[in-house]
Amino acid sequence: MSIFLPRDAQKARKQIRTGTPIRPRRAVEVQYRNTLFELVALLKQSTADISRAIVAGIERSRLLALIARQMDATGTALEALAPRAAASWAQASNAANKQQVESMVARALGVEWASIMASAAIVGAVETAIAANVALIRTIGEHHWGRVIEAVTANYQGKTFAEGSLSNRLARIGSISQREARRIARDQTSKLCTSLNAIRQQDAGINRYTWRNSQDQRVVGNPAGLYPQGNAVHGDHWQREGQAFRWDQPPDDGHPGQPIHCRCTAEPIIDLDELDATYV
Repeated sequence: MSIFLPRDAQKARKQIRTGTPIRPRRAVEVQYRNTLFELVALLKQSTADISRAIVAGIERSRLLALIARQMDATGTALEALAPRAAASWAQASNAANKQQVESMVARALGVEWASIMASAAIVGAVETAIAANVALIRTIGEHHWGRVIEAVTANYQGKTFAEGSLSNRLARIGSISQREARRIARDQTSKLCTSLNAIRQQDAGINRYTWRNSQDQRVVGNPAGLYPQGNAVHGDHWQREGQAFRWDQPPDDGHPGQPIHCRCTAEPIIDLDELDATYV
């Protein structure tokens, strides 16, 4: 048994209960995003130093040496930050999800509390998320410096920039890196929330859910919306509204919240006959 409930839960009159969807905790996403913004601020400062050197007329060889030093310095800082940031975010996500799922079950059954036991699968999901996000955090720096080197090389080749100057282009690169950090925080928090939902709910015997979309123009597949056609990466989520799915049989593009930029949610279907509970 993986979930403990008060004995009162056995008195529930309705055999099938509907739980409220578990959404990513906004505070967890914001904390992670702000941590990534600290990294981006360091990258932007290092790039600003390069811009000042360019304006001052630094020689090409010295400029390339400066870029190499800045890359090494930010790389060292990134290597120190990434494991701590990813671990703190994943652990906060896990704690929030446990509390949310327990509260959802208690409300659905009309009892004061529910307690879900930890499982090896949860530990594995958290560890996997940490490893994946350490790698993703590293890509912020890699992509940033790749763009910087590309811009500097283009400048020496006599190419022009839409931003008007190399310095302006380098400043623009910092903004791109910040958007990338924001996307990682949002997307990864959503994905981890869904993974933890799937594990915890199945552990408790909640095997099915109803697909719910946001019912607006941004939903993929909405004939009158911005994205009327689904695709392999992000399926037709408009058409899935109200359909029941099993956690152990995900659609091709994943459960709600797993496809990139997906805002859909999974509304739990709680069947008392399937609930894997101990009543105390």
